[in-house]
Amino acid sequence: MSTAQRMIEVIARNADYAAAIDAGKLTQWVEMFTQDGLYLAQPRENADRGLPLATIRCEGRGMLADRVHAIEKTMVFAPRYVRHLISAPQVFNISATEIHCVSNFLVTQTLTMQPTQIMACGEYRDRWQIAENGAHLLAVRIAVFDSELVPNSLIYPL
Repeated sequence: MSTAQRMIEVIARNADYAAAIDAGKLTQWVEMFTQDGLYLAQPRENADRGLPLATIRCEGRGMLADRVHAIEKTMVFAPRYVRHLISAPQVFNISATEIHCVSNFLVTQTLTMQPTQIMACGEYRDRWQIAENGAHLLAVRIAVFDSELVPNSLIYPL
């Protein structure tokens, strides 16, 4: 697979990522990660200083699935629509088995009878793993949001 084909695959997988969350298909979101994949939603201040504290931290598909279970079965929150907009990735390293890249994101939410608001913007710091069958899975996604404050309604993954 050429470098250009790998980049097109990352762009397509980011579109799948956004579509899964926005449609509430969170099981599909879990399946986008490797078995030991890491997902963090972290303020920029902590990420840039190398501090481990994150608003959401899921290590492995088991924790990702637990997060989905909590969202779908136990959390009580007002119904909302979320939208993810993801830029094309900027690649820093690409090999036969991995792609390290950064993509910008903007996430909005709309609650019933309220105007749409920006929930978060920032960047995804990703490490995509390329399986032998050519599948691209997230080994690491750190969603670094620019503001030190996020709405107390951060429910869905960024």
